[in-house]
Amino acid sequence: APSASTSVIEPFLPTASMMTSVASSRRVPIRKDEASPTLQKVKEVFNRKEEMDAKILEERQMAMEQRIARNAFKAAEQQREFQLTQFKQKELHKVRMLEAAERKEAIEAEAQERINLM
Repeated sequence: APSASTSVIEPFLPTASMMTSVASSRRVPIRKDEASPTLQKVKEVFNRKEEMDAKILEERQMAMEQRIARNAFKAAEQQREFQLTQFKQKELHKVRMLEAAERKEAIEAEAQERINLM
């Protein structure tokens, strides 16, 4: 008697009566994909899913392109604003330097006038 560890599992083989009862209860399989209603439904679902995926992908691509364009516009706008503030600061510095030079000239003229009066 073989032990449980050395027993061989035999594959299940259906009997002839089983084969005829199963085969007679089902429709004859159709080998052409175009004629099979089940495969037609599967193909329709697959095609719908492909179309939806393509549409979603296109929408995402458009959204990404819009976001990139918007970001580029904002970056250019920020650059313009930065250049404008730099220009304003330079102009303000020039004005202050001119005012300081005028004050210095006025003080020196006043000092020269005092020296000339003495």
